[in-house]
Amino acid sequence: MSAQVILAIAQQGDPRAIATLMNCITRPKGVNIRVQEHGGILHILFEAEQLPEQDEAVAFACDSIATLEVEYSKLMIYGRQKGQPNSAWRQLVHLQPAVETADPNSTVKVDTPTGLFDPFTDDEAPQSSQTTSEAPDFLKRPESVIFILLVGILIFWDAYLSLLESVDDPSQTRLSTRELAQRLNTTPSILRHKKRLPDFSDWSRFRDPDGIAWAYSKGTYLPLVVQTAAS
Repeated sequence: MSAQVILAIAQQGDPRAIATLMNCITRPKGVNIRVQEHGGILHILFEAEQLPEQDEAVAFACDSIATLEVEYSKLMIYGRQKGQPNSAWRQLVHLQPAVETADPNSTVKVDTPTGLFDPFTDDEAPQSSQTTSEAPDFLKRPESVIFILLVGILIFWDAYLSLLESVDDPSQTRLSTRELAQRLNTTPSILRHKKRLPDFSDWSRFRDPDGIAWAYSKGTYLPLVVQTAAS
């Protein structure tokens, strides 16, 4: 599955696609992210041998959702040490129309397990006491910036492709084999055979609904604009 497809699915709010993008940043740092949706709330779990700092994890999650422009009104963000049955901390974040980082007045921080719904509870995990150690500060802004840049590039590329496909004037764009075959009312296989022949431009002009001749160049098809001298 291409990055553009994953991005498009993530922007629709798909938890697995969102987790895939976020894990591109966190997994090299030893942090695995799981995402689930329940009751209109997006649940995001940070799991690692050494837990990330809560404030940084929450900020990274909020920045990621804001960048993706996913329409969720609430995030429940968890931190769980690997091998533990329950989360060490959790924080509920109420998102505004423009997603902001966590507001202390609108969050709930829980340090011990409670009766609140937790989709990530692992009943089979070993029951051992929580060990405390200083967590590495690996969710600093550089990683968030990388994520935002990564998604931004994908969004730009996706928008660029959409722009090419939406251009009404074919003389201003390039077409793929499939697109030109549809335009010329032929098949991709016939088009691939014809593209190298000397009379390809004349053949394509004859079949084109607007009488435009086409030429093959570096994997795409370019329109040939014929200048007619004024009489």
